[in-house]
Amino acid sequence: MPKRLFFFFLLSMAVLGSNASGYAQSPLDSYKYIIVPKKFDFLRKENEYRVNSQTKFLFEKNGFTTLLKGQDYPDDLLANPCLGAEANVIDESNSFTSKVRISLTNCQDQVVYTSEQGKSKEKDYAKSYSLALDNAFKSIAQMGYQYNPELALVPSFASAKTEESKAEVADSEVTQEEPVSEPAPVAEPKPAEAAAVAAAAVPAATAATVPEATETAKKETSPSGAVTYGSDNISFFLIDQGDKLVAYVVRSSSENYAQGEKIGTFEKSSLPNVYRVEWKDMDKDIEQTTGYFDEQGNLKIDVKRNGKVEVLTFTKE
Repeated sequence: MPKRLFFFFLLSMAVLGSNASGYAQSPLDSYKYIIVPKKFDFLRKENEYRVNSQTKFLFEKNGFTTLLKGQDYPDDLLANPCLGAEANVIDESNSFTSKVRISLTNCQDQVVYTSEQGKSKEKDYAKSYSLALDNAFKSIAQMGYQYNPELALVPSFASAKTEESKAEVADSEVTQEEPVSEPAPVAEPKPAEAAAVAAAAVPAATAATVPEATETAKKETSPSGAVTYGSDNISFFLIDQGDKLVAYVVRSSSENYAQGEKIGTFEKSSLPNVYRVEWKDMDKDIEQTTGYFDEQGNLKIDVKRNGKVEVLTFTKE
């Protein structure tokens, strides 16, 4: 009897241990950096009531590496924006109580975490928001965050489309073979000859069609999966997120664009190679427009300037 009880005791401890290890992983362990804006939407000015600086401090207190939005980002974050999550403070206050939640948004504009609501009934706004933030961060502290690089997201143009690209290449090779009038053996064309045949088979490009070579160039990726496009004034990463392309600033000669800031989204339209575009201009206004890739692989976006349509051209870097 004692041996049987001892066996059940050991089994119970093993089950409890496995449950404990299962809960040890935080849902935020895949994010190496937390990016904190200089101003949250509900505030009238930067760091009002010290909400932004306290948010940054509390993340650091709980083991996170934080960055202010727009500062110089480390190389690994520039190469892979998905290593970072952007923090936001959601204000749910009423006339008598300060109420806030902390949310985190990933590189795909998905809210990946929202904290419990923190509350305070202090009359002084600065003190009330400070206490409310402290209370909201209690749920974050309980997760025991520890960055795990094996869980990090890696954006990629090609990952979801590799098989599709292979199929397109195979179909192209089949259609580019010259017809044979007689069923006699035909020597396989040399690479140079095959390239000439392929070039002759490509029709003249229009604004709505792009040669296959352009599509291939568009899908080429850096090790991180991001393709860089730029002009004299700005360059940005273009990341394929499946249903849309998203542009993030790498560098800009204008102070109106911050490094790492999202400046555009591109959604496929019913026309080949034509995208519905939301583009952020230098005044931070969002313009609804169209964009496409030309036959050289350049990205072109139509914008309105002084009542006239102008074309912004960005080349692949």
